[in-house]
Amino acid sequence: MVGHDITKLQNIIKEQKRQIEQLRANQKTLHDQASRLENIISLLPGNIYWLDKDSKCLGCNNQLLHVSGLKNKKDLIGKTTYEFIPDEFVQTIKTNNDEIIKTGRSAVFEENGVDVNHNPATYITRKEPLKDEKGNIIGLLGVSLDITERKKLEQKLQTAKIQEKLQEEHIKAMKTLSAAIAHELRTPLRTINNNTNVKKYIPHLIKDYEIAKKTDPSLVDYGKDEFATIQEALDDISHEVNYANNFIDMLLVSFQELEAGTTGNTVCSINDCISSALERYPFSTSAERELVHWEPTENFELLGRPLSVIHILFNLIKNALYFIAKAGKGDIKIWLEKSTKYNKLHFKDTGYGIASDILPGIFDQFSTTTTDGTGIGLTFCKVAMQNMHGSISCNSKEGEYTEFVLRFPKHKK
Repeated sequence: MVGHDITKLQNIIKEQKRQIEQLRANQKTLHDQASRLENIISLLPGNIYWLDKDSKCLGCNNQLLHVSGLKNKKDLIGKTTYEFIPDEFVQTIKTNNDEIIKTGRSAVFEENGVDVNHNPATYITRKEPLKDEKGNIIGLLGVSLDITERKKLEQKLQTAKIQEKLQEEHIKAMKTLSAAIAHELRTPLRTINNNTNVKKYIPHLIKDYEIAKKTDPSLVDYGKDEFATIQEALDDISHEVNYANNFIDMLLVSFQELEAGTTGNTVCSINDCISSALERYPFSTSAERELVHWEPTENFELLGRPLSVIHILFNLIKNALYFIAKAGKGDIKIWLEKSTKYNKLHFKDTGYGIASDILPGIFDQFSTTTTDGTGIGLTFCKVAMQNMHGSISCNSKEGEYTEFVLRFPKHKK
């Protein structure tokens, strides 16, 4: 009889089981957080829903359930949303849904339907493509806000004074809603991101598993692809959480700047602001980052808020990348220019360009030239530059380029 000391193997298997249990526990935590997030979504205002590629409902919030005239979400799941929409509105909504599935790009639509009392209503709807881990489109997410009353008011309001008051109320409402959503989402996003730290156990798990597998071939056969899939999924979650937090920051800073005035200005370096913006911007891919060309060969100081400058650049980068993708060509160049009265930052993209009839109004509040814009991005840039006693202008040639020039007063040391 030949005996073998299997103590080491038993310890390895025991450790492996512990790590697997830890992974399962963290997966349960992620599931609990996802359930909590779904509960939050259920209580959010507006109609929120997610559909498969055939427009069959996969989930929704409480308000959409009420609009559909149903009491239980189970009665809606698996059915097309067209079954609960008056026939005269179906074709338009179907066309919009098909556009999202076909193009794979988000868009904002004005759609007609009914409200919770089944009265005619007008909605502003943002639709986003849903993708699986391989990037394949599997459906869409829709968020609709009832703007019926706002539409009625817009038809009655004629004077600039009333229009300005409406915009102030709009900003106040959006700021309040943005702050509330940010508050509700920060905690689950932080928890989800923290739980992705379980990926640090994966290399150890793989190593111990390979040792145990050599000794005991009867163990379940996990290939490297399975571990790689877990790693990629956790990395994707971290990236999306960071992107969501970045978007929340940008939204909140935008509204704060609209009310801030010139208080809080400090001396800062323009090169530091540009570097920080390029480091922090959530580029989707490395190829997207490589579209931005900037060399810190010059520098100047300005009197302003670094965070505001960074978010100005965020808005310009976001818009430029959108139009480059739309044109299927182009890149972005950033350079500095010093002059007697003003120091200038030039931001130029060679993508789609802006039509001459649209160009004069691009800095107006709630004016947008993108399908996924809110209409406050360039307004924020204009107000933020004014708060730094500077200015921003734009010149463009449709089909060729768009160039923004930011003018900062020379800082006297």
